[in-house]
Amino acid sequence: MPVVLRYTLLRLSLLAAVGLLAYAVGLRGVWWLLVTAVVSILLSFVLLRGPREQMTQAILDRQQQRAQGGPSRGGGRFSRGLDDDAAAEDADDDRRREGPRG
Repeated sequence: MPVVLRYTLLRLSLLAAVGLLAYAVGLRGVWWLLVTAVVSILLSFVLLRGPREQMTQAILDRQQQRAQGGPSRGGGRFSRGLDDDAAAEDADDDRRREGPRG
């Protein structure tokens, strides 16, 4: 399972657990929402440190791989197409700015 998905599921599970607990205690309405959000954020900061660091490292590794021109998930075809489109658009823009010569 990808680390980003794993971390997201852990955060959502923690949010749901805290929400259920707050509801069982008797909190309702805005107070329930506020307590659930604040407590789940604080707990995730403490309890999910390891998965958060793994996710951060995976994102940094992927950024570094892309910066070095390494393989991407889709084989790079989509990205190359975007680069080609951007280059054509830039060239067209440059021609318009230069204006007619002659």
